[in-house]
Amino acid sequence: MTNFFQKLFSLPPERTGFPVNTRIPTEQGIKRIDEIKVGDRVLCKQRVEDKPSYQPVKKIYQLQEKPVWGLSYIRLPTDKIIDSLFDIKMLSMHGHLSTAAVMPTQEVWLKGSGWTPMQELGLNDEIDANSDEFSAVIFSTLPIRQTNFSNISANESIRNIVDADQRGETIDDVDYFHFRLHDKRGDLVARLNDGNDDPSPVELEDGQKVVVSDKVFTQTLYGLELPKGYHHYIWKLWVKSSPT
Repeated sequence: MTNFFQKLFSLPPERTGFPVNTRIPTEQGIKRIDEIKVGDRVLCKQRVEDKPSYQPVKKIYQLQEKPVWGLSYIRLPTDKIIDSLFDIKMLSMHGHLSTAAVMPTQEVWLKGSGWTPMQELGLNDEIDANSDEFSAVIFSTLPIRQTNFSNISANESIRNIVDADQRGETIDDVDYFHFRLHDKRGDLVARLNDGNDDPSPVELEDGQKVVVSDKVFTQTLYGLELPKGYHHYIWKLWVKSSPT
């Protein structure tokens, strides 16, 4: 009886989505998610052991003002192993780091565990990726921060993690951020300070100061509905699709 009422009154799973410039593998090549149309065939699979195939998009939806986190992962070459945090630091500093912006509740396939919300992943966790050349190993999962400008976000710099053991000793004990300017759709317009990282606040050319807040940056996100049981990719990462 308890199970009956739990099912009767349980809330449906939260829909998830992705920022406007998220890259989706399709039969016609890589497309931004906002370029996808109903009927386009995107790369997906049903089970982790399946070979990916192209399936048609049934519906496209938008989610308004949803929180966005940054997922950073190491593209670990298949002929290498990680023995220590130092190995992760070196790989991240030598061009093996990739990032994606997703909702904190977005589920990815954690090897050995199954579907896991992104916000629950930890350093060195391996997630499913469509590549014969590398494995995807988690470096960090952190909220993208809002600033005092609604259209400017602040992404934590990897140096906040890489240099954590030196802070307060050989380097200043401050957080660094990459500041990004977005248009009304959430698309990236410019990287402030030529893409270099800076502590908060950072000063604009007109003298105004951009201050990082504790709030999570929110955006309009896009989602894809696929045939039942299929889950698609964002670039190389396999992500769980929202229920139809």
